[in-house]
Amino acid sequence: MKHLLLFFALITSLSGCITINDINQDLRKVDEVWLSEINKLPKDLLKRTINTPYSQAFPAVKKTFVSLNMPITKESSDKGFILSRNKSPNPLTASQWDEVREMENDKLSEISWMITIAEEPDEQYVTIKAAIKELNDQSTISLSYYLDAPKMEDMGLVPMTQAPPHAVKLLANIFWKELEQNLPTQ
Repeated sequence: MKHLLLFFALITSLSGCITINDINQDLRKVDEVWLSEINKLPKDLLKRTINTPYSQAFPAVKKTFVSLNMPITKESSDKGFILSRNKSPNPLTASQWDEVREMENDKLSEISWMITIAEEPDEQYVTIKAAIKELNDQSTISLSYYLDAPKMEDMGLVPMTQAPPHAVKLLANIFWKELEQNLPTQ
């Protein structure tokens, strides 16, 4: 994120033609494209029904977030949701983040010449929401991923809220694999 902001500052100071509104418009375009791509992902990537009752699934999801270094910020077993949040790129590793950057920056250049994914996204936060629903003796778990960047907001920018689609794929696969390890054995 630091690199992204420095890039914006450099372009703005050199040209004098780029406004915060211009940057925000491009950020919205990226959000729209990423949301469209995320909506095209296989449904079982972000939503699964597991053969585990809700009373065991809910604590297993909590344990999964903790295992992935994603602190729980809010939860409700009555309403069936858990929110976790941490600095980006968690729970991805540095090499996984590099993979995301490589794949997504090429696509970004087609949307906006101003926007790139930062090498070190430590000023962004990723929030993962797990919605857990009881279905007889099974549980349905739906995942959502969101980004926020308070320092960008402080500068008057409206940061992207959608995670890069490749990051969503990686995050989902990591989550499901870790969840399997945390579910009680049948």
